[in-house]
Amino acid sequence: MISTALLISFCVVGLHIVIKEFIHHFTGLEPCEVLDLTKKDVDGVLHNTWLTHICKPLFACVTCMSSVWGTVFYIILNPYVGMDVYINWIPTLFMVALFGTVIFKIFKRI
Repeated sequence: MISTALLISFCVVGLHIVIKEFIHHFTGLEPCEVLDLTKKDVDGVLHNTWLTHICKPLFACVTCMSSVWGTVFYIILNPYVGMDVYINWIPTLFMVALFGTVIFKIFKRI
């Protein structure tokens, strides 16, 4: 289970970096800036837009990506259906979120 979580974590972090660099290469901006994920109202208070709830799990946040992409990669790596697959799925996603965040923070320091 830990080896599966590590493999999925590296895939999620790699996917995040590739998408982020792709957007930055073509626009010169960060993904959040391109999509304008935060808007300020008249008072200057920051509000989340509806795009935040869609884009963060898809490509804008490594920890958030582990829920969607972790499930996709988990299903790809475990194609058979059995009770042990469902029992290990949620703990694996928590490990993917933890490992992915740690791997990404280490990668940012390099």
